[in-house]
Amino acid sequence: MAARYPSSAALQVEIERLRAEHDRLGAAEKTQSEADRLAADAAGALERGDAQIATRLADQALALVPSHESALRTSAVAHARLRETAERTARQQRAAELTATAKSFLDRGKFDRALKEARKAAELDPLGNAHAVVAEALRRQAGTAAAAAAEQAAARRASEARELLEFAVTALKNKDFPRARGLAERALALNPGSHAPKELIAKIATAAALSATALDDETVDLEAQKVDPDATAVLAPVSDGWMTRAVSKVRLLFHNRPAKNVSAETGTTRDTKHKEA
Repeated sequence: MAARYPSSAALQVEIERLRAEHDRLGAAEKTQSEADRLAADAAGALERGDAQIATRLADQALALVPSHESALRTSAVAHARLRETAERTARQQRAAELTATAKSFLDRGKFDRALKEARKAAELDPLGNAHAVVAEALRRQAGTAAAAAAEQAAARRASEARELLEFAVTALKNKDFPRARGLAERALALNPGSHAPKELIAKIATAAALSATALDDETVDLEAQKVDPDATAVLAPVSDGWMTRAVSKVRLLFHNRPAKNVSAETGTTRDTKHKEA
């Protein structure tokens, strides 16, 4: 048959070739269609924020059609987002570690170290818990600074009070009772919790009362009332009964008669005694 119709064999070959080409084109079309479907699903997953599924679907589409443009774009974006997510997760983990370290320093009172670590954590993870640690560290740091400043101020006041007390003792030694009392009261105002100014004020009042009584009666030995030569000595306290009686007597003297001219009266007394002699 083929010898009788030689062109029929060539025709048969052509038919087979065309059939094969048809099958190939059909398979290619089917492959392209499947790749298109996978690429579309990958793009949808990426829009929903699921970069991991988008990457998997896009890679499957590219396995069928390596040059598929949509699948290539989706794969590139999805892989970039996965890397970003991985880096963000790593930063968050590091920030959590730094925040824990900062809290540890905070609990141990190392506020500067706590602040340093917490600020690093806040830079790595702005939405993390590090900002709360930063705020707490600053609050405690300020409180510590305020306490230190108050302690220094109290120390300065105590030093000034001691100096005023020394001046008050000197004034008491010189029998300048108003100045001595004023200095002692200023020392008490600077250091209200100290007992020394209170005791000195009481002794100044006692000494003033004794001095006034001695001038009035001329029977008290003033030399016996002198204070210790030591600049830090103060008069020994007297009994409450004697002090009360002395103060009452001074008040009575001030209310019942004008103040005496002590020097003039003393001079008159001496002149009278001299004449009698």
